[in-house]
Amino acid sequence: MKKIIFCLQTMVRGGVEKELLTLLKCFDYSQYEVTLLLLYRSDENIISEIPSEVKFICLNINKTYYCSGIGTLVKSRLKRGKIFESASLVMKRMLNLESSHTAISLDEVNAPDEEYDVAICYHVHSPIMIKYVATKIEAKRKIGWMHNDFIASGFRIKSAIKYLNIYDELVAVSNQVKNEFMQVCPEYLGKLSVAHNIVDVEEIVALSLQIPEDFYFTDNHIKVLSVGRFTEQKGFDIAIEVAKVLRDKGVDFRWYLIGYGDNEIQYRNLIRKYKLTDIFVILGEKKNPYPYIANCDIYVQPSRHEAWGLVVHEARVLHKPILVSKFAGSDEQIVNGKTGYIVSISEIDKFIERLEKLILDQGERERLENNLRKEGYSKEDLHIIMSKFS
Repeated sequence: MKKIIFCLQTMVRGGVEKELLTLLKCFDYSQYEVTLLLLYRSDENIISEIPSEVKFICLNINKTYYCSGIGTLVKSRLKRGKIFESASLVMKRMLNLESSHTAISLDEVNAPDEEYDVAICYHVHSPIMIKYVATKIEAKRKIGWMHNDFIASGFRIKSAIKYLNIYDELVAVSNQVKNEFMQVCPEYLGKLSVAHNIVDVEEIVALSLQIPEDFYFTDNHIKVLSVGRFTEQKGFDIAIEVAKVLRDKGVDFRWYLIGYGDNEIQYRNLIRKYKLTDIFVILGEKKNPYPYIANCDIYVQPSRHEAWGLVVHEARVLHKPILVSKFAGSDEQIVNGKTGYIVSISEIDKFIERLEKLILDQGERERLENNLRKEGYSKEDLHIIMSKFS
């Protein structure tokens, strides 16, 4: 029986975690013994969704001590009398030699006693997890999974090079992510492959039919929807600006936003500032967003950057007219002008123009929907992913 361990810093209700939960449901547990390891807990609700067959380990490390900014990392070590480590952190940061989260010592962090056939750092954009899997996990093969881009996000992957050298394979979720990584680290060409994210089509369709009692989506206006964490990356502040322009032009619509995060107060203040409270509605976090996706008229993803855009994939499954910003995986999901529209978020006037067209033109929305219905969903991407663990 193959022994596999997936390692994540923590789990929140985001695309990376949703993708992992989907993948965990695909294993044949008569053939695989699967473990999921987290450094610390964040969201108990999503942890409860881990399949029962999966062995779950949470190390419950001190998040502040290990995962804070450089200032807090140094202060917390000085309080423990770790002067040498504190000085080393400062020096490496000043000389740009290494990420703060790979420079810290993990000697006091526990590791499983077992040896695995395959160990996966499931989010390479977590430097501490890159180091943890590289140095603390015993495994015959080690894989790093890339769920974010490198150019637009500005992620300094070179600061973790000495730990990436330990990995046998690196997997990117889109060709563009692979290409961006190669621009930064061309020496890894032989280790690099692509495996697109997968979705459970049958489950998404079934969940989309489960209309909740508090379903707040019954008005007769054209309904625009966006879903994601409330962070700068997702570009929902841009969405509010776009909504203001369209409202001022007299366009009739309602824009709904599903998600949660630190920027919620900022968004609500911006909505009030522009007097959009009756037009731009924050619905909050929804464990099951699919009834909303299925019943919206247009799905919009205004992200500043993405590696793949999992919710865009889910909107495609439900045959929604889609407008997305140009990010790493957009061209691999949308045939521009046929199954949706891709517009650079820097070309804001074109973005507004395209959304206005979709709101006003029912025939155009129906054309996109019909084209999406013709798309097939093979299991090729799943076969590619599962081959990594064989």
